Amino acid sequence: MLPMLLGCILVTIWIKQETLLNFLFSGGASAGSSAVVNTLVPERLMFFINHPFYTLALLLRSFSDVFVTFQNSISSPWPFISPSQLISSINFIYFLISLLLLSATLKIQVNNFFRWGISILFFVITIGIFYAISGDPRVYKLGDLHIGGVQGRYHFYMIPLLPLLLSPSIQKLNLINDLNESKLSVFFMKTSYILLFLNTCVGMYAYL
Repeated sequence: MLPMLLGCILVTIWIKQETLLNFLFSGGASAGSSAVVNTLVPERLMFFINHPFYTLALLLRSFSDVFVTFQNSISSPWPFISPSQLISSINFIYFLISLLLLSATLKIQVNNFFRWGISILFFVITIGIFYAISGDPRVYKLGDLHIGGVQGRYHFYMIPLLPLLLSPSIQKLNLINDLNESKLSVFFMKTSYILLFLNTCVGMYAYL
């Protein structure tokens, strides 16, 4: 929780850096920045508040972008270079196998407080992303039912947390028993090197 709190403080300082610098060196916020905040932000915020059913539908429709971005990033680590469908399928299958093996053999257990904390963090970041991107007229206009953009990449921190969150449910199924940890580590190391080599070769071939 301490890194999360520190991160929130640093983010707030970064967002408000112009206001803080103006306050420290000129004795107050600049007229230009306050004018933008006073005209654009309240208008957009009140629109969402005054249309709760629309806002809920907007969040549900745009929420799918998170999972789509996850899948695309895992399947095609070279997104701007012609991907190979075969390699993309191998990448995604390897990710699912790794997730299953790690979750089934993980000995670290987290309590409900941690799960609730992660869930709240995920929800707050999601709402913040939607609100921030909705202010970009290139990808969204008030009244649209979907926010285009890059919502998913801001949730990449969830990928390494998945084994922690899924391990209790997967371990109850008893799908994997008595798996040698040293052999599992060697398996991950070798397969990761192979996939790195294949993806790099495919990316370089497409680039050339």
